[in-house]
Amino acid sequence: MNGSLSHTAFYPYLEGIRLFLLDSHCTNNTTKTTTHIYEEKTPVPIRCSIVKLSDAIQNFLKTPGYRISRVSEMNELYSSVSRGTGDDAGSDAVFETEHIDGPFGIIPGCSLYRCILTIVNDTKTQTVIKGSVFEMKPLEFVVIDYNRDLHYISSPSKKSGNRFVIKLHFAKTPSWLPFPFRQLFIKANVIYNILARKLFLYAINPQNWRQKAVNSVIMNTTRLFSFLWSKKNKIQ
Repeated sequence: MNGSLSHTAFYPYLEGIRLFLLDSHCTNNTTKTTTHIYEEKTPVPIRCSIVKLSDAIQNFLKTPGYRISRVSEMNELYSSVSRGTGDDAGSDAVFETEHIDGPFGIIPGCSLYRCILTIVNDTKTQTVIKGSVFEMKPLEFVVIDYNRDLHYISSPSKKSGNRFVIKLHFAKTPSWLPFPFRQLFIKANVIYNILARKLFLYAINPQNWRQKAVNSVIMNTTRLFSFLWSKKNKIQ
């Protein structure tokens, strides 16, 4: 699923977020690892811009018979750096390795969507989702099922510059599903994401044996889960 927020009304929000990331020294010239700034940590004007963009995506995702709920606890501004998939890339190697973000794909009828909305893509980075390739420009987006879609990023051109995106999250649940069960699904994804985020940041630039061990667990688990999920889909 992909689309574009092409209306000129969205450009001021995008530009404000771009300048904020530049002011936060998130460029490829100032950092050697990916940078993650979570929505709750951003200044109020930036948070308001994120909400405006999120509202537009939420309208795009509306589906008869389902409720689309915003999951702001998982939202983040993201500056990517291509570090390859070697051991020296730390946990950043996950992004360039085919992977699934979450473990709850076996829950029927419920989906957690991760929308990747492009702010800047000077590097011509491609997002590959189940074999489909997307090279997105500003305000273009793709939607990934957090728990089901195998995906990775690739930078074949190796161009210099910045790649900034916003990761927005939404739960899609049947309209008839009682509120407690809907919240349980959302909270399970949020808690998993928080724990995975802490492990990821701990191993993002591994220096000691503990960080290297955690990074090894992350990468091996990622590859194993990707293999098993791919095999399961082929059997189906």
